[in-house]
Amino acid sequence: MVDVKDLLNNVADGDDKVDYKDSSSFFDDLDDDIGVPKIKIIGVGGAGNNIVKFLSAMRVWPKNIEIVGINTDVQALKKIKSNFDVVLIGKKLLNGFGSGGKAEIGSLAFQESKENLSKIIDGADVLFLIAGLGKGTGSGVTPELAKLAKDKNITTVAIVTLPSISTEGDKVYTNAVVNYEKVKQNSDCICTISNDKILLSDKKLSLIDEFKKGNEEIGSIINDFVDIITETYEFNIDFADLRNFLKENKHFVHLHLRSEENNMKDLKESFEKAIKNSYSSIVFAQDKPVNLLANFKITPKTTSLPKELKDIISAHAKNRNISFVYGLDAENNSLIDISIFASIEEQAIEKSDTSYQKNESEEESMLNETKMIVEQYKTTSVPTVQKNSFSFEMEDDEDNN
Repeated sequence: MVDVKDLLNNVADGDDKVDYKDSSSFFDDLDDDIGVPKIKIIGVGGAGNNIVKFLSAMRVWPKNIEIVGINTDVQALKKIKSNFDVVLIGKKLLNGFGSGGKAEIGSLAFQESKENLSKIIDGADVLFLIAGLGKGTGSGVTPELAKLAKDKNITTVAIVTLPSISTEGDKVYTNAVVNYEKVKQNSDCICTISNDKILLSDKKLSLIDEFKKGNEEIGSIINDFVDIITETYEFNIDFADLRNFLKENKHFVHLHLRSEENNMKDLKESFEKAIKNSYSSIVFAQDKPVNLLANFKITPKTTSLPKELKDIISAHAKNRNISFVYGLDAENNSLIDISIFASIEEQAIEKSDTSYQKNESEEESMLNETKMIVEQYKTTSVPTVQKNSFSFEMEDDEDNN
């Protein structure tokens, strides 16, 4: 029989031997750095910068959350006056003038600044990449940055917006679809927000309100993820649960429900409304498990809510193979608040009937145009960026790539 005392006393050799009688050797190692995952949120390009600017203002974020905006456009970075870092990339190549809507230029900017970007993401346990696809910096940089993070074994989550076909046209949309595939391949998991779905949700929306709704949706996704990671509840989802969900499910959607206490009908209606109003394409799998990660904020009198929600989703998905990890937080509240992350089938990215395709002559023309733009940028002086209360030069300081 193993002597537990001997086993404990021989865990380590020499001066590092553990004394089982000294409980502090086991139970007092709960300092602030233990079990606190490092989360980095990076907004890429113009749309990504606008979204992280919105995020930075929506709440006071925990200390383990770092927000960064990166861009090739120095003027766009100047407009971000908030409490997060901004980084100009491709400064030698582009001189801060942007990528001109060309993903190829964005990719070249990434290659120039790769070493510095590698340092920026180092130490992250989870990296959220937020970008709009279809133009240059978001489309060109996001796939490359996702691959860099994944190669470092950082759990990488991409949240991307897709442009409106009706507003921005087939060329931009096709560029978005091509680079969506690259982002998907290089990320652990991905969620898409469709600008067309936002427009269709309310045809009276102004362009500014359309962007605001997209910002709010992504803000809600990030906020609910961060709450799961940082908050401790009566029935807790630990970080390993979350990381497993992110690594095991390539495509996910986010739903946020509110319901009356112990009211199955109201819960079902809230779920159906969330599905209908989602800005993502939601198709649940019917031939493999649907994985759910949910956080319930309930009242002390709430009964079998997780089972009821599972039954509702099972009926909607026509799939009884539902895998469910959830947390519970009892609040003195009259309404139930539920955050859900659900795995779905591969996103059915819509393509226009007149989907824009490049031919060989246009490919050659674009390559020549790209070379010409690069040569033009090389002959132009580099501007200065204002960062919060101080300025930093982009020309000579390699750390600011």
